[in-house]
Amino acid sequence: FSPPITARAPVMSATLLRPRALPEALAEANTDGITVTMLVDYDGNLMAMAGTMAEDQAIRTAAIACNAWQIHQTAAEKTPAVGALQCILFSLEKNQLAVAQAGRHLVVCSGAAGAPLGMMKARATALARKLKPALGKVSN
Repeated sequence: FSPPITARAPVMSATLLRPRALPEALAEANTDGITVTMLVDYDGNLMAMAGTMAEDQAIRTAAIACNAWQIHQTAAEKTPAVGALQCILFSLEKNQLAVAQAGRHLVVCSGAAGAPLGMMKARATALARKLKPALGKVSN
């Protein structure tokens, strides 16, 4: 008689995405001229937002950021010498955007026309690095 074989669930050290913590994490970037930080999926859908912006404007901004990212990413993939796309900075009529990739999502920081672009890039890329592990588990 041999003892029964029991299967054990693998031990996972996971970074969990807590829905209540997401707006707080996004809000951390809202300093130094950044007024709104958004999490956008690759289809351009607004997933979460921290800051003050009208909902319709936030939805349009998310779509613009996603479309711009996809266009630039396609161009970067066709030119291997350029390397992987890390961040896009651009100006709109009333604000500036910094867009960084976090897995299958984008972090979008929006600031006033005079917001320092270097700071916007630093905050967007830092937040994207912070969120990427948890978002990767959600989108797989």
